[in-house]
Amino acid sequence: MVRRAVAKQLGAVCSVVEAQEQRAKVVPLYKEMVMNDQNETVRLLALEQSPIIAANIKDVSFVLDVVKPQFQELSWRIRNSVTKGLGELAKACGSDLSVSQLGPLLPPLLVDPEAEVRLTVCNQLVDFCNVVGAKQFRDICMPQLMAIAEQQDEDPRIKASAANVIMFAGPKLGKEYLSSDSVMPFVKRLVNDPGNSMEVTTKVLPHIDELIGNLNVESVQTFCKDVLMKMLDANEGFDWRARAAAAKALPIAAKELQKGGVSPDTFFEKNKLFDAFLELLNDRVSDVRETCANSFSVFHDVLGVEWTTRIALPCITDNLKNMSYLRRISSMKAITCLAKAGPDLSSSILKLFQIGLKDKVPNVRIAALVGMMECWKNLNQTDTEEIATTVKGMVDDEDDEVRMFALQMSTML
Repeated sequence: MVRRAVAKQLGAVCSVVEAQEQRAKVVPLYKEMVMNDQNETVRLLALEQSPIIAANIKDVSFVLDVVKPQFQELSWRIRNSVTKGLGELAKACGSDLSVSQLGPLLPPLLVDPEAEVRLTVCNQLVDFCNVVGAKQFRDICMPQLMAIAEQQDEDPRIKASAANVIMFAGPKLGKEYLSSDSVMPFVKRLVNDPGNSMEVTTKVLPHIDELIGNLNVESVQTFCKDVLMKMLDANEGFDWRARAAAAKALPIAAKELQKGGVSPDTFFEKNKLFDAFLELLNDRVSDVRETCANSFSVFHDVLGVEWTTRIALPCITDNLKNMSYLRRISSMKAITCLAKAGPDLSSSILKLFQIGLKDKVPNVRIAALVGMMECWKNLNQTDTEEIATTVKGMVDDEDDEVRMFALQMSTML
């Protein structure tokens, strides 16, 4: 019991005593407890202090000499305990030592017979990647991680953690690597499988827009056609999060196509991506509608006023006639996002806000008022007499909240 208490405080003591005391008392005791103590709990507790001790003593190689044999221990609890501190230990060691000393230990841990050890090492790899850099990480870990993510009988928690690391590291690995024939098909399968467990899905989807921003133009085109188009289709069996992720990723894809010399307008029209995207403004899930609304401004920045006038505004105008007031609120958010993009469309935008201000549902009128307040600096450069008259009339609205927002808006006129 006493040894357990001592082992638990080794790191705290090491961080406050002088270097001479560290070398004379703390470090030898740490080594003795980790390597020779007969009680496994004492060894586990001492091992957990390894990153703190490594960060506080100048001789990091000493800690590595103590720790490295523990990765091959017969007890999975020992292997798991030492692996828990891998990310922090890598930070203490720095890039070169982490690559040479810790790097060779990772592949065996990723195929460890004990699931808990595999899960723990996957959870440490984001920190390890940050320390050693993308290129070294790719060479050390990516083959095993890709294999784990595709194993059908692997624990879903481990697959999710592996997928998270892959999607985190992916954008840092370079366009050439990501777009290669060996990696790109894997990425498509990872993203494009509607049968993924919820754990995997929630780790993969948030990174799709970053991933697209790091593909070459040919891969962006195939990714849009083979992956995003399916994610946008509610009949493909994907979770609603996939539609939200696709709505966020499409404007990024448009940017990358434009950089690569491909007309995003022509490409999206040809592959009916605009039709699928605009449908999301009518999606049954509010988060999907909101993501779609936010993406209009990015499309406007990439494709310009002509696209917005020809494609976006007619769609939003039609949605303002929707029977569902929630869809009409989403349209108000889309209008607000377009208005924030600049004053180019102020005349058309004011007409759409006018429709919202006269809506029969108070929530829609509130959305219109709030939206106008958020982007008024881009709207007041045109004729605002009609909209000002409407807002002043709403000060006497039957709804309390509408009156409140109308009063706030009237002070800006």
